[in-house]
Amino acid sequence: MKYIILTGASRGIGEALCRKLLSNHHHLLCVSRKKNDSLIAFAHSEQYKMDYFEFDLNNVHEIDELMRNIFGRIDSSNMESIYLINNAGIVFNRLIEETDPASIIQLLNINLVSPMILTGKR
Repeated sequence: MKYIILTGASRGIGEALCRKLLSNHHHLLCVSRKKNDSLIAFAHSEQYKMDYFEFDLNNVHEIDELMRNIFGRIDSSNMESIYLINNAGIVFNRLIEETDPASIIQLLNINLVSPMILTGKR
């Protein structure tokens, strides 16, 4: 079984990736701020293996717990490989001098810090 952790799975490119990766040979572990109920219903109706974690990657201090929960869903006896597709991200479209510090911190947490933490987990 290939285990695939996919962040930003609720819409757009993440949702499209998730639909393409659904397979009897894959177990998807989706992460996004909000659940995509239609995607979950589709995966379960086709009997594909998918777990969904509603989680905001801006909460970088809670990523360790998220990853413990994700790895708790992985059966090492049938694991062929584990992949991380970090699709989550936010766009920065303002001048830096017009941006409040909280928005800059959120941008850095989601686009830089959380991928660093996620890739460092085993």
